[in-house]
Amino acid sequence: MAKLSISTLKGFFQPGDKPSQSEFSSLIESTSHTEVSPATSVSGTSTAIPAIDLPANHLITNLFIVFTQDTGTFTSATVGAKVGISSGGVQVVAADSDAITGAVTSLNKGKGTASTNALKTGLGGNATLDIVAESAYSAAEREIHFTITSTHSTFSGNVICGVQYVILN
Repeated sequence: MAKLSISTLKGFFQPGDKPSQSEFSSLIESTSHTEVSPATSVSGTSTAIPAIDLPANHLITNLFIVFTQDTGTFTSATVGAKVGISSGGVQVVAADSDAITGAVTSLNKGKGTASTNALKTGLGGNATLDIVAESAYSAAEREIHFTITSTHSTFSGNVICGVQYVILN
């Protein structure tokens, strides 16, 4: 199925129409998708987030990390991330030790970063999660693994991580 324009898709669902299986497939494949990790407790200098499964023929359009509650106070630390196709990997986003924040002693709920500059700014991130060249598309199914890093062992908090993507067929 091809990705179709919004006006074409709306045409399938006019009063009295009975969309076909093919038209429903086009609707599904023409939308963007978001997969989000479970809320995960992070602590210390490195925490692996549970993998996020992506289907074949996906193109990543954004990655994001958001703290879901205020952190406790900790000794000054930078907080960063890396993203790979295996636990601890860097195949999708290279390690950036202060992508989320520079040296701070606490983080507020809603703080985070993303690979799009607009969302990074909206979340108060320190740097964008720059997607590695030629890693956004995969013809095969794959897992995406986020790792949250900190420069201090007393760091702790809760995060969700997400991947936004479209299917290319």
